[in-house]
Amino acid sequence: MPNSASVSVLQITDLHLLPDVQARLLGVDTAASLDAVLCGALTQRAADALVVTGDIAHEPARQTYARARALIARRYRGPARWLAGNHDLDVAFMDERLDTGELRLRNWSIITIDTHIDGAEGGCVAAAELQRLQKLLAHTDARFVIVAGHHPPLELGTPWLDKGRIENGAELLEVLSGDARVKAYICGHVHQNTASMHRGLQILTTPSTCFQFVGGTPRFTVDATPPGWRWLELAADGTLSTRVGRANNFAVTVDLSGFKH
Repeated sequence: MPNSASVSVLQITDLHLLPDVQARLLGVDTAASLDAVLCGALTQRAADALVVTGDIAHEPARQTYARARALIARRYRGPARWLAGNHDLDVAFMDERLDTGELRLRNWSIITIDTHIDGAEGGCVAAAELQRLQKLLAHTDARFVIVAGHHPPLELGTPWLDKGRIENGAELLEVLSGDARVKAYICGHVHQNTASMHRGLQILTTPSTCFQFVGGTPRFTVDATPPGWRWLELAADGTLSTRVGRANNFAVTVDLSGFKH
């Protein structure tokens, strides 16, 4: 359980929401699965902040982002940071004025970076975005930092997903691991829970709020593992504790009959 000196951050990712309330994605009601995740997570504890790490929309119409904001507001109304993923589009995302700025939480800062390119599956950190990150790290007075993006910066052992990692991930990792205050890089995209280390930096991916991909597979594979979330417990002394939870009461029934990848 969290202690009074720590900060609890809830990460959710890969919502894949649709503008039509009747629509389903691979047979899953992604709005209902999102609600099950929020309900399950926030029943465990209160969140001091929420980080949504991309693929908010599956169909990136402006009304999809408005729907995302409304669905989350039913369960949570505190500080939040939002990132675009490969299924999101800048115009609709920015029109909804979703907050992407640095978030200070006591001794900690959460900094978001944009790894998506409109219309592309894979990730990249543009030169200007990398410079923005370096400037934020240089100027923040936070003692400890979490950086959040959508795509992972390195291979995770799932060949068809690894092709979509950040193409200049080594450059990003050089910046992150070069600052001892950066304790972790958190992301989504891969619809699964993974944890790895790079020169003392934790790299954490988080389950989707809808359906999950099967790790280690050579081609697109989805299973009925329940949707999930990640808690990040940020202690005053810089210790980061983290745990993934699952909405085990939400039954996932995947329908691939009309799917083309």
